[in-house]
This record gives sequence, C-alpha cells and structure tokens, in this order.
Amino acid sequence: MNATDPDERDEPTQVNAQADAALRTVRIVLAVLAILVLAAYRPLTGPPSWGALSVALAAIAAAAAALNAISRRLPDRRPWAALTQALDVVAMVALAVALDEPLDHQSWVLLVVPVVSAAVRSGALASLLSWIGGCAGYLAAAYAGAIGSDPDVALLTRIPGTLLAVAITIGLLARWMREGWEIQNEITAVVTAREQRLSVLEQARHALTTTGPDDALTVCASRALELGFEAVTVHPVGQSEPADVIGRSDLVAAIDPSSHDASQGAVVTVWTDGTEVRSHSVAVHEPRTDSLITGWSQAPLANDDAQALVTLVAIASTAIESGTLLQQLRHAADHDALTGLLNRGALDRKLAGLARQPGRVSIAFIDLDDFKTINDTHGHDIGDKALIIIARRLEAIAGARGLISRYGGDEFVALLPDIHLRDAERFAEAALRHACGTVAIGPANINLKLSIGVAAGQTPLDPAKLLHAADNALYRAKTAGKNTFAAIDLDAPRPRESDQRSRRATSTTAS
Repeated sequence: MNATDPDERDEPTQVNAQADAALRTVRIVLAVLAILVLAAYRPLTGPPSWGALSVALAAIAAAAAALNAISRRLPDRRPWAALTQALDVVAMVALAVALDEPLDHQSWVLLVVPVVSAAVRSGALASLLSWIGGCAGYLAAAYAGAIGSDPDVALLTRIPGTLLAVAITIGLLARWMREGWEIQNEITAVVTAREQRLSVLEQARHALTTTGPDDALTVCASRALELGFEAVTVHPVGQSEPADVIGRSDLVAAIDPSSHDASQGAVVTVWTDGTEVRSHSVAVHEPRTDSLITGWSQAPLANDDAQALVTLVAIASTAIESGTLLQQLRHAADHDALTGLLNRGALDRKLAGLARQPGRVSIAFIDLDDFKTINDTHGHDIGDKALIIIARRLEAIAGARGLISRYGGDEFVALLPDIHLRDAERFAEAALRHACGTVAIGPANINLKLSIGVAAGQTPLDPAKLLHAADNALYRAKTAGKNTFAAIDLDAPRPRESDQRSRRATSTTAS
C-alpha cells in the first residue's frame, strides 16, 4: 500500500454527459428516420413494402449492435467520437436525399445539423470536416441524379457559404450556451455542497454542546460521514493499536499517526495498490486528545472536503475544551479544594435527595480533636496535611458504602445510605481504630484523635433534623472526653443516646 500526492484529473462534467446523451438521441432519431424513408418511401427503393421496412429495421439493429461492440473495445473516446461524427454526416446526407422533393430541393439545409453537432462537441476542425463531408456527399448525390438540384449553382455558390455561416453561428451560440450552463451548474453544485456542509457543521456544533468530552470524537466521526466521507478513523497519535473505523473499512489503509506533523494542517493522501488507486484520505490532528481524525473516500477529495473536516475537528476540539473546563468547574463547585472531598453544599443536596426517598439513612459528624493546637504548634501546612490524611483514611473506611465530605474547617461528615444505626456505629468504631493515632508529618509526630456523632433515621424525614441529631451526638462525644463517639436513633420511642458504654477507642500508631 503506497501513499502518493493527489493529482489533478479531467473528469467529464454532468453537463457534458447530458449534452452527449441529448446529441446521441438526436442522431439516433435522425438516422432511423433517414433509413426508414430511404428504405420504404423513396422511388429508388420501389413502392412501399413491409419487406423494405423490415430490411431497414434489421439494418438499424445490426448497426446498433456493431457500434456497441466497437465502443466497448475502443481504449478511449476519441475514435468513438470520430466514428459517431462520420455517422452523423452520412445520416444527414441520406436524409437530405430522401427529403429533397418534400423540401423543394432545399434539403441541403439539413447538413447544418452535423456541422453544429461537431462545433458543439469537438471544435473547429471537426466542424470543417463535417461541412466538407456533407457537401461532398450531397454533391455526389446530385451528380448521381438522386436529387433534383442543379449541382453547378446550388452546391458551388449557395450551399457552401450559407452552410458555413449558419453552422459557425449556431455552433458558437451553442458552445457559449453550453459553457454557460456548465459554469452555472458548477457554481450551483459548489454552492449547494457548501450549504450542505454548513448545515452539517451547524448540526454538529449543536450536538457537541450537549456531548461530554469523552464522546466528542465519536460524534465528530459520525458527523464526518455526513460531510460526504465514506469512512472515518480516529487514532491516538503515538499508539500502535488499530484505528477505530466508522463506515467502509475496506477503504482504510495502514496509517502511522506518529508521522503526522500537526503544523501541516489537513494532509491529503492518495493510497495505491501498485499502480491502482485504492482510496483518498485527508487527516486532521485534534490537539486536545492528541488524536488523528481521518476521512476516507473512494473518489478524489477536493479542497472543500479537507476544509470541512478541518472545521468539524476544530468544532469538536472547542467542545472538548469547553466540556473539560465545565467538568472542572462543576467539580470545583462540589468539592473541597484541599481534600478533594465533597463540600458542604454538595452533601446537603445529596442528603436532601435521600431524605425524600423511602428507606433509611445514617450520617456521622466527625471532628478532628485539638486541630487548633496542631495549627498553632506545627503550622497550618502541617494542619492541612493532617486533614488530607484523615480524609483519605475516612474514604478508605467508608468504601463504597458511603460518601465522605468536608463540612467545614476540621469537620467531616459521612453520609451512609441504607445503613441502620448499628452499622453506622461500626463505621464510627472503625474510624476511631484506623483513622486515629500518631502519624509522622514532616518533622512532627501528630497524634490524631476524632470525636464522632452518629444519627440514623427512617426516611422520608427532615434533613435538618438528622443533621441536628448528629451534631448533638458529636457534642455528647466531646463532652465524654473526645476520641470517642455517641449515637442517636431518631426512630427510637425516645430518641436517646446509645448505651452509655462510650466505646472509647484504643488509639493506634500509624505512619
């Protein structure tokens, strides 16, 4: 598989194809008419008969089959064009001979048709040859007595000059009109294609505004197919894994994203198997994810195709940047900057949601004892590191069962959904065993101690009531001497502190 630079190719336009089809139809109709008239109604063939008509139709069918076979064997269109132009001249001469009497010996005017056809299709040389051939054929028919015109006067003075002037005039007008149609159609096609691309890009922009950064490249690839590409690949630069393909995988060649220079912009490549072109591609680098987005097509790609993909990738890149920034802002709004835990506002919202649903919920207020002393003695930097250590240990103890938040200052709250009071008390016991103790922070050895207040209740309930109960339990734990916990069950006949065995935890040393 080789990659080569794209080359310029002259492809017949749609207008050319339509004009050729129209001229072909005219030639067929005129040829059929000429053969029918010559075969069935000319005095040269005798009285009209079905036999003569059958012979004419058989000749038409045989000629069509022969021309079809010849056209398939010709390597290009030039011999075929010359052959069809010669047949035009022959058919018009035959028709002029056939219609000489009905047209009052003015049938030479019909010879304008192949000359005009040659002027429109091929140019001046073909027009001149068609004019000479038509005049020669008509002159030969006149001398043979097939027509009643005087060859010395009609053919040598009137026909050549008039025919040439009329043919040139009509041919130039037809060529100008054809070129105008071609330009108009090309402009219309370009404008229509650009409008379609703009519509796709606008739809992609709207779609990407509601898409997360992780899915932006997938949306970008799917929208690239709507731009006219037959396949799209997304490949991280520097990775050897196969690219993700959307669309026709048979067009995709082996690519090396690490060789792509982002400064080059859109890179258009032609992929070949030997001398045969396999596919065309345009690759665009997306810097936010460091990925290569490549559009593939079996047909050659124009500059507009490359520019459309560049614009689409730029839209996706902007959406990725905006989505990432929005995620960061949302995270910052819901999380504590120091510990990375949920902040008070986020916890209150989650607790309010749980409190409205049937079930049970428990919370634990956790206070780092003597935190002011730690800050005053060792500095705020040591105090911040102590808070981070407590946060990580509480997260490990809660695991998937609950959420830990920093409620403010040296206070943490554990939200424990669908957990009864006894399980919440076990959480408090585990926190006192595993989160407390002496820990080395820089040059200082800090003795971390916690006071915990636990509250549990059946939902739905008032979140403020649950928080107030946990705060009261925390106060009781501190009153009991710190480094312990107390619990309140809101569903008990008389909300009470759990048994007076304060369950003072044994501190453990941790590093």
